[in-house]
Amino acid sequence: MHFQALAQERRRVDEASVDCMLSASRERVVVLSSSYPTSPDDPSGHFVRSDAERLAAAGAEVHVLVPGPPGAPRREGPLFVHRLGADSLFGWPGAVARARSNPRALLEAGPLAWRLRAALSRLGRVDRIVAHWMLPTAFPLFTLAEPASLGRPPLDVVSHGADVRLLLALPSPASALIVGRSCDRARRIRFVAASLRDALTDALPNGVADRLVEMSEVHPCPIEVPDREALGDPRPKNASREPYAVWVGRDVPDKRLDLALEAAARFDTRLCVLGATRNGDDSRARFLGTVSRREALAWIAHADVLLSTSSVEAAPTAAREARALGVPVVACRAGDLPRWAEEDRGIHLVSNDPGDIAAALREHVRHA
Repeated sequence: MHFQALAQERRRVDEASVDCMLSASRERVVVLSSSYPTSPDDPSGHFVRSDAERLAAAGAEVHVLVPGPPGAPRREGPLFVHRLGADSLFGWPGAVARARSNPRALLEAGPLAWRLRAALSRLGRVDRIVAHWMLPTAFPLFTLAEPASLGRPPLDVVSHGADVRLLLALPSPASALIVGRSCDRARRIRFVAASLRDALTDALPNGVADRLVEMSEVHPCPIEVPDREALGDPRPKNASREPYAVWVGRDVPDKRLDLALEAAARFDTRLCVLGATRNGDDSRARFLGTVSRREALAWIAHADVLLSTSSVEAAPTAAREARALGVPVVACRAGDLPRWAEEDRGIHLVSNDPGDIAAALREHVRHA
C-alpha cells in the first residue's frame, strides 16, 4: 500500500509538471460568467461551457471563474473551474428572478467581486478574458474586480439576451454609461443574435451606438448535442407512444405558455412541457418540470415538433437543439428566428394566434 501511495503521488507530481510546462507555452484564457452548469447535466449556462471547451480544443489553457459552492479549483474535462460562491444569487432560474424573490441576495455581489479579484490575482499571467453577459459580468463585476497586476489583457464580451433586456429596461443615461464603459475596456463585443445588437444600438445615443457597431460582431455560442440515436425514448416502456409536441421554458409571461397550451388543446395533441410546472390537471399537457439537460434533449429528440411561443428570445437554444437533432420547429416570430427560417426549411413561423399555431402543429405532428 505504501508503494502504491508513493506511485500515485509521483504520477500527480509528474502530471502537475507537465501541466506547468504546457501552460508556459499555451495561451491562458479566463472565462467569466454569472451562469454555469454545476454538473454535466445541469442546463444552466451549458452554452458557456461549450464556448469554453471550444477555446480549450483550440489549444488554450482555460480557467472558468463562476458563482457556485466555493472550493479549490477543479479540473472538469479540459477546463479548470473556479467556483466563487454567491450561488444564492446566481442560480436557477437566474439572478433577476432570485433578486426579485429575495432582494437580500443582492448583497452577495460585493463578496463575489472580492473573491473574483483574488482569484484573478492568484492566476498571475492571463492572456485573454472572455466575459459572458455585459451586465452584470463585464460591468460591474469585472470592472470592480480587475487587479492592476493583470496588466489589462484583451477582453471579449458576449451578450446573450438577458443582459440586453436589462440594459433596455434601465434609464437611457445608465445604459449608455454601461455600454460606453464596456466599449472602453473591451476589444470586441459579441452578440448571439443580430436582433439583440439592433435593439440595443437603436436605444443608445448615436456616439455610443456607433462605437458599439464598429467593435461588435454577431455569432451564436456553440451548442453540443449527442447523436439522436444515443438519446433513448424518455417515456416509460409501458406508456403510450402517442405523438407529442414539446415546449421548453420557464412559466413567465414573455414565454407565453398559455398560448402554447391553448394551441395544443385546439389541435388535441399532447404537449410535453419542460422547465415550467403548474398545479392542477391538464388532460393534454404533461408538466415535467426541471430535468437534466440530457433528459430534456431526449424529450426534444423524440418529439414530432418543438413549439416556441416566446416573444423575447433572440437566439432560442431549444430551437437550435431541436434542429441539430432533426426535429422541426414551429415558432412565433422573435429575435433571429425569421433570419434562421430563411435558411432552414425546418423552422416554420406562425402568428401569435392559437388557431394558426394549431394548424401548423397539425402539419407536423403524426396522427396517432
